[in-house]
Amino acid sequence: MYREAISIGEKHLGRDHPNVATSLSGLANLFVARRDYDGAEPLFREALSIRQKASGSDHLAVALSLNNLANLLFLRGDYDGAEPLFRKAINIYKKAFGDSHPWVASGLNILANLFVAKRDYNGAEPLYREAICIEEKAHDRGHPNVAISLNYLAYATRNTMRHINEETRRLGKECYTILLNKLGADHPETANARYWESF
Repeated sequence: MYREAISIGEKHLGRDHPNVATSLSGLANLFVARRDYDGAEPLFREALSIRQKASGSDHLAVALSLNNLANLLFLRGDYDGAEPLFRKAINIYKKAFGDSHPWVASGLNILANLFVAKRDYNGAEPLYREAICIEEKAHDRGHPNVAISLNYLAYATRNTMRHINEETRRLGKECYTILLNKLGADHPETANARYWESF
């Protein structure tokens, strides 16, 4: 069905139309779901190129394509290739919405996760802290998005210090309490944070 949509779009709109880029991205995401990363990468790259030509380098659709490609490279273990793409997407969000938008916080969390994957916990920690500050302004300290970032930060501080210190313990317990109260004991995010319950 994706291939048919691409074919129809090419016929009536041309290969360089943004709607074709959307269909290419959909097909690429299907390949990612099947772990066919070799099949997905050229489709993501073509979608990115189409969107850049059609909308300019600072358009939100371009940020979406940058994130798609960066996530794929992340999955492949190409952290050096993924990092600048994640950073470009974050810069687009900042230009579009300002420095304190939840999309910026989400992008910072994803970039920090990349640093964690590289075991660069010192690099991840300030990104998580910045994301938490943004999410607190956008929501409040008791919002689940804040709690999820607190969980990320707690793990990062634990690995930075090589042990669980008082800050790590406090962050983890706060995260778990928020998620338990807001999402309930059976929610996957609460279950993921249950580790901190015993500290």
